[in-house]
Amino acid sequence: MFYRYTLFVLLLSLISCSEFEMKENYYLSFEDIPSGAPRTWIPKFMPTSSTKIREKHKVDSGAILLTFYFGQMKDLSLIGSCEVSDLDGLWFPPIYFLDVSWWPYSLTNPYVINVSHDMYTFYKCDQEQAYFALTHTGGKIRGYFWRESSKGGGIKGME
Repeated sequence: MFYRYTLFVLLLSLISCSEFEMKENYYLSFEDIPSGAPRTWIPKFMPTSSTKIREKHKVDSGAILLTFYFGQMKDLSLIGSCEVSDLDGLWFPPIYFLDVSWWPYSLTNPYVINVSHDMYTFYKCDQEQAYFALTHTGGKIRGYFWRESSKGGGIKGME
């Protein structure tokens, strides 16, 4: 009986620890992000006009999935942060990455379903394996930002 209890407590603590490593946030607008909150997950190029901001990141590695909407391309300044890219050389998060249901399947394995530049415009951001995709949805522009980890202290385009 003691061993079962010990095993139960050990499993519970492992599950709890992994959940605490992950943070998920949703904000209606950029202004709703608390000013005192750590903003290391926000790319510098993210427009202050962004709405419906959803992100999940892993605290220990800096891995992140982030999506947001904005109204006009002029609000987005990718200069010095990201360069247009084709599909070759892009890393796409696997379906189970960070365990989210809101990330589009088309950005988990674009080769399987033939995603083309007609649906997304892809960008490679800096040298830290961060990526960005844009698509037009219902009269708004939707951005998707992701990275596997922030080895070396984060990507240059981050605050």
